[in-house]
Amino acid sequence: MWYKQDNKFKLPKAHITAFVYTNDCQVGLTTNANVFLLLWETVLIDYLREFTYMGSCVWLEFSCMPRAQSNDGFDMQWSGYNDSLPAFVTGIMQRMKNMSQDTSLQPLFDSSKELLMQNFKNFYTKSTYKLAKS
Repeated sequence: MWYKQDNKFKLPKAHITAFVYTNDCQVGLTTNANVFLLLWETVLIDYLREFTYMGSCVWLEFSCMPRAQSNDGFDMQWSGYNDSLPAFVTGIMQRMKNMSQDTSLQPLFDSSKELLMQNFKNFYTKSTYKLAKS
């Protein structure tokens, strides 16, 4: 966690990073596990979209992405200028915890899976000079 006092507006500024290690599905070891992590991240971002939008209205931000260096988990980052940042972090973590009991995730999972499959198919239709940059 990094904390800095904003001298101009006298508001706190914080940037919190959490790295989540996972080895239960062999992330970083198999292609299926890496695709599963991408799919899970897409579902998570869509699941939290409404809550993170409300946070963005008061300058609170959240991001989640697979760890590029080690491929054994994912990074979660929160940042903002608002005093309600601890409540924002707690709210996101609580919603992540409640995801396992939510029965309405199947349509979200299906649409995220379809989007990911379409992105993989479209990858090979790019020009060769664009593929070299990827």
